Amino acid sequence: MRRRIAEFSLLTIFVFTIVALVLSASAAPSVDFSWNPSGELFACQEVTFTAIISGVDANSIISYNWNFGDGSTASGQTVTHQLAKGNNTITFTLKRRASADDFNDTFAVWANSTTGSLAISATGMVINGSLHSNHDISITGHDHIVNGKIEYVTDYNAPEEIPHEQKPAPEDFPVAYNISDYKPGGSQAERANATGKYHIINTPADIPAGVFDGLYYATIDVTIPGNFKSGIFTLVAEGNIHVSGSNDNFTAYCDDDLLFFSNSSSCPPDDPAFHISKSNSEFLGNIYVPNGHLKISGANNTVVGSLYADSIKLATSGAGMNSITPIVKNKVSKQLNGKPSLEMNAESGYIGEDNPVGVKFACTQNVRAMLAVDGYEIWEKDPILSLENISWIPMASGMHVITTNLYRLNGMECDSSSMSIPIYIKKVRTIPSTWIDEYGNTHTWEEIP
Repeated sequence: MRRRIAEFSLLTIFVFTIVALVLSASAAPSVDFSWNPSGELFACQEVTFTAIISGVDANSIISYNWNFGDGSTASGQTVTHQLAKGNNTITFTLKRRASADDFNDTFAVWANSTTGSLAISATGMVINGSLHSNHDISITGHDHIVNGKIEYVTDYNAPEEIPHEQKPAPEDFPVAYNISDYKPGGSQAERANATGKYHIINTPADIPAGVFDGLYYATIDVTIPGNFKSGIFTLVAEGNIHVSGSNDNFTAYCDDDLLFFSNSSSCPPDDPAFHISKSNSEFLGNIYVPNGHLKISGANNTVVGSLYADSIKLATSGAGMNSITPIVKNKVSKQLNGKPSLEMNAESGYIGEDNPVGVKFACTQNVRAMLAVDGYEIWEKDPILSLENISWIPMASGMHVITTNLYRLNGMECDSSSMSIPIYIKKVRTIPSTWIDEYGNTHTWEEIP
């Protein structure tokens, strides 16, 4: 529920109450997806997937993400993918900014210390989500807006009109990032390194002067100076992190939505482990300071993500308001079965008999098919646009090997979509099976192997 912390007239309070009721009446977010074709599906078949979204403001959507369970991913509201053989687990994730339906259940700010505090002061801080402190919480100043609830353990020093609850005992972070994942050899480090986007900062000279791109692991304190900086990156530092410029635009690189991670235990308010000190910047991703103090000052800074720290101070300075809105992910998974794309009916036969080798290519879109006998290609089509039924009539006796293959759009052979079987073709006489010699004796032709 939206609440401005200030001295209101009765009329102003009435207006904000009406706004809250309207938001509560909105339809809850719903996420699903469809696919085409919707009937029987085959391995290697190209399928189009479309996200179905309702109850979500289009302007709040950050990304549409797909995972096809075979190591491949895609992004976009509508995507295409070639199925693997067997069960395919398709997972769609909608990443968006939290809305009114999420505010009470999604934490925007979490202070984990049992001795420190969560403090909001000065003017104009907008929190679109809930707050939690394992010690005390203090909200002073004016023109703050808290759209959510507050949880605390020890002392509550904030306006009573904000929904608040005293917890009986401290609780740990609702999310946890392991710094080992970002160090050399870690899972996130290896993933970034595979694409050439893993960087180590050991000296100030290693800090990018221009655009940040990828995953950065720093063994030192890092200051990001200058104005109008941008980049899609994740910065993990053993020391302090200070964002000292204005008009920056930073987006998290790692798929776990981590933007900044300071492992420093620095806690004095004048020397925080993490600090945003200037104005007019946008940050898309979570900020994690598990052992130290996090501070945001300046004005007109927008954080789309959550703040997780040992202790936290939010103090807007200058004209304008700072805002924090958590990221919410809606996920749905379904299983699609990719049936075998090849069917082969091949039996040992005889030359001259109508006993062909039959091959059915059941994959129907954008795949190249090939049929070979004894290593020699006798038929190929690229692409297949409809069901193909191919037959081969043996013309020579002996052992033969029939091979069929399907190839994906990228030229790679389809998973489990090749088949090779041996058959034996016998030679047989084609004249009558019995005959009478000149003496009137009846004879039977013997089969010639």
